[in-house]
Amino acid sequence: MRFLLLSFVFYCSQCLAYEYEYDLCRNGMFPTYDGNYNVGIINKNTKSYDDECIDGNEKCVSKGRLLKGDEVLLSHAMKGFLCYWKDDNNVDFVKSEDVTIKKNVDRKINGKNIVGVWEYGDSTVNIALKKGGKYHISGQSYWYGGHGNLHYGELDSDAKVVNGAMSWNGPDLCTGKIKLIGHQIIINDNKQCGGASVSFDGVYQKLD
Repeated sequence: MRFLLLSFVFYCSQCLAYEYEYDLCRNGMFPTYDGNYNVGIINKNTKSYDDECIDGNEKCVSKGRLLKGDEVLLSHAMKGFLCYWKDDNNVDFVKSEDVTIKKNVDRKINGKNIVGVWEYGDSTVNIALKKGGKYHISGQSYWYGGHGNLHYGELDSDAKVVNGAMSWNGPDLCTGKIKLIGHQIIINDNKQCGGASVSFDGVYQKLD
């Protein structure tokens, strides 16, 4: 009984670690958003803000600048702000009024827009089209822990498109989803696709 209780606590702590927190905007959390992403165009030179600004905290500070015409990915809205992703080092909140939502963004996955090699940081994913209109996904990801500590992850599974998202199941316990948004894909896995701290989560660009 004690073993079961400890196992339950450990399991729940792992679940809570990946629960989406709407009052935050972080690069590691951005790919786990379960809603619909949008593409936004910054409509004026403006500032980005940290999560202290959401509640009007006096510690609210501007963390950087966005320029008119910058294209960003958008996830959730919170109290007049939008969580945006410009690149891996520029993920934060921007005032909703400073962003124009781009219309007619490609979201429907097909063989033309999804097939190819995609890259994010040290992660590479190859999506191929098989006979009969089915897909296959393969890839590698790494986590560098310092002092020569290297953890490795691998994808090698058939994939299918359901409700607008591509999903895979395997090898072993590894599962995940891929969403297409414009010229980028957002991958979110279940953190069971390799060694400790390895994940394919991220916003990927297609290689030429």
